[in-house]
Amino acid sequence: MAEHHHAQVTEEDAQRILQSFAPYAGKTLTDLQREVFAADRPVTSGRRKCIIGRTSSGKTLVPLLYYAAALLREGTQQKLLYLVPYRALARQKYAEICRLFPEKRTLVSTSEFSANDRSIALGNCDIAVIIYEKAYLFQTRSDRFFRYYDHVVFDEVGLVEDRERGLKADFLLQEACRLPERDLYLLASYYDWQPYAAAYGFDVIRSDDRPVKLTVKNYSYFVPAKRPAFRYPPLLAMKRKQPDQKRNHIIYQICDEHWDSGEKILIFLNSQGGAQDLSRQLYQHFVSSGRIPQATEQSAESCRQEYLQALGIPDVDTAGILYSIDYLAYHYGITFHHAALMEEMREMAERDFLAPGGRLRIVVATETLAFGLNSNVDVVIIADMTKREPGEKYPRFLTGYEYENYIGRAGRYGWHSKGLACVLLRNTGKQNQEKEMKRLRQRKTPPRICSRYDKIFTNLQAEAPFHLLPYFRAKTSVDARDVFHRLQSYPCWRTEPLQYSGLLRILEWMQQAQLIAYVAEDEDEIDEEAENELDGGLPGEDEAYPCRITERGRRLLGYVVRSETFDRLERWIGNFIGHHMVCIFDLIYMVSTCREMREFYGQRELPDEAPAFAALLGTLRGMIDTIHAEHQVSDYHYQLIGSTLDTLHLACAAGIPEYLPDNPDCRTRSYVQKLEAAILLYLWSSGRSVAYILERFDGVTYASLKHAGMKAEYLLDFIRRDAASRMTEEDASLMKHLGPSLYYGIALDLVEAYASTTIEPEAGRALRTLSIYRNLTDWKLGLPADGERERLAAIIETYRAESASQDADLARVIKELIP
Repeated sequence: MAEHHHAQVTEEDAQRILQSFAPYAGKTLTDLQREVFAADRPVTSGRRKCIIGRTSSGKTLVPLLYYAAALLREGTQQKLLYLVPYRALARQKYAEICRLFPEKRTLVSTSEFSANDRSIALGNCDIAVIIYEKAYLFQTRSDRFFRYYDHVVFDEVGLVEDRERGLKADFLLQEACRLPERDLYLLASYYDWQPYAAAYGFDVIRSDDRPVKLTVKNYSYFVPAKRPAFRYPPLLAMKRKQPDQKRNHIIYQICDEHWDSGEKILIFLNSQGGAQDLSRQLYQHFVSSGRIPQATEQSAESCRQEYLQALGIPDVDTAGILYSIDYLAYHYGITFHHAALMEEMREMAERDFLAPGGRLRIVVATETLAFGLNSNVDVVIIADMTKREPGEKYPRFLTGYEYENYIGRAGRYGWHSKGLACVLLRNTGKQNQEKEMKRLRQRKTPPRICSRYDKIFTNLQAEAPFHLLPYFRAKTSVDARDVFHRLQSYPCWRTEPLQYSGLLRILEWMQQAQLIAYVAEDEDEIDEEAENELDGGLPGEDEAYPCRITERGRRLLGYVVRSETFDRLERWIGNFIGHHMVCIFDLIYMVSTCREMREFYGQRELPDEAPAFAALLGTLRGMIDTIHAEHQVSDYHYQLIGSTLDTLHLACAAGIPEYLPDNPDCRTRSYVQKLEAAILLYLWSSGRSVAYILERFDGVTYASLKHAGMKAEYLLDFIRRDAASRMTEEDASLMKHLGPSLYYGIALDLVEAYASTTIEPEAGRALRTLSIYRNLTDWKLGLPADGERERLAAIIETYRAESASQDADLARVIKELIP
């Protein structure tokens, strides 16, 4: 890496650089940017700046201006690492940086896109835009990762509040701060982050001004909390507006005004089903008001074909997501956006809505479009100020950080001179959201900044034992007291202080799992296969506890699973790998039973009536028989699952209470949910279309299968790394190719034909389309037209031309797949 310079960058320097950026020609620095550069001084070590500014204040441009200034210095070769929390933000930031620095080699890496991973991990690029999870993976595998980059940007630092990502963000920031010569930037949009930033030695620059004027209007409406049935006559009750009708009536009025003036409107509603319903209701409202023409059957089909052609995905994979009204609404500029949609649908909606000149006029979204994205939205409507967290029974009021990001999408710098945010506040008598809003505005500090490490010391089932692996080294021992000191240095508010004894219990579990090994003072080598238990129990708080990471621990660096999942997988590996012939369904069934998959199998609603439940058991039995006939499940698991299903079917038919589905203590429910999830993943990985799966299982969507496949692939790769030394060559090959098969929903033999584990998104979608067309002989939809066939072949050929693997003959594979 080049020698780092830290000369002063003046306000005049920054203004000249801004003018040199083509997209900002003619623009001037914002108030926040002027404040940052006016206060800049020469430094002997790296800059550390925490920049807090409202959305549209231009804070994300500040580190890019510093980077450009460093490039202008003669003889310097500077490298920039830009960390973001979300894939959508990574895509947008990558495109922006490519426009600003077209001569630089800029690479991107997300959970879906991994072709550039090796180059980014080794610093073989000028600029890298990656998500936090990838940075965590690279830094844990090699502590040299941050050393390859001169400038590191932590965008959306409010991520440290996130339950899943906060640990990784804290670790990355602490690792970066260990290199004093780097320029580090924390970017935040709300709250006073002084306590957090000061702990790491950052200068805090804050501005509450906005270059684009934002007007916020509150709309309050009253909804009675309870309505006794005897209070209103039936006819009168029918005429009374329901809560959603009152809310929608306000939204209709706002949308009518701004639709007529040609403005773009973004509506936030934190309910996936609610977002879909509201977008359809808006379309119907505009049709009834004459703003949109009445559709005919012919026009509806035309809109459907237009949408599917732009999407580039077989219609059998969009089953259960969109209906005729959705195609019509999209054609006329109205749609919805949430995490359960297909990735391709979300990308198309973002492109058609966020880009200037996009066809979409109104989008109803969950918070998927709330954080960090630059948009050309004129009006934002917050339809509901509450949000329900996963697993929680009751919704909570939005935090100030969330609220500021929501309203901040309106009136963006460079596009508008003003913006409007409309906030709907519901008063039920018991809950007054107007009062909640006043409290929200009064709070100036985050409700909680916590790396979550304090919770793991009392809960061994947490994920944190694996988060501790990067603190240990292979060649030198690390004392547990040093690790404890680093954990204590995290700036966070805790309900109770960290206890050293809690950390020792965690380390004891990691030692028993052979992830780390205790090193006695007189030992030069460690025995990684031995238990290495301390005689006489754990040491006291003043005693040394030196440990090294084992070979197994090094293999699992960067992966995070719950300790109970690790124990489950370890038992399965010990009992099965090397002792039985491992088949595809065995592996899928194993990962489907892990707690990390609960979000998928826990959402599957089972029939409450005994006959319907018995029918489901029969369907599962038939599917297992089919999978066994295809030689994709081992005899061991086939006999075990088959006999269990037969027993459950007989018990359900006999009416035994503990096996009946309407019994809350039903013993079969969890087992059936997990088995059903495994079968769904098997069908997905074999390249079956969503329509095919929906014929057999209700309530399945492309997005839910894709999300479950991504999690299953993660767990499968964890198994592959953990059991590498115990697997046969055949087992290793199966796991290697099953990962991409689960991730993209591609038939396994097609993945094997391409002999690649790094299939990229566009090629993955094309290969899934080929898998679906090959399976369409079971359906009645025919084969793709010649033009579609040529398009798919071109995508894959482009992919293969850039791939290191050239084993298979493309023409032969295409000919075999599509006669």
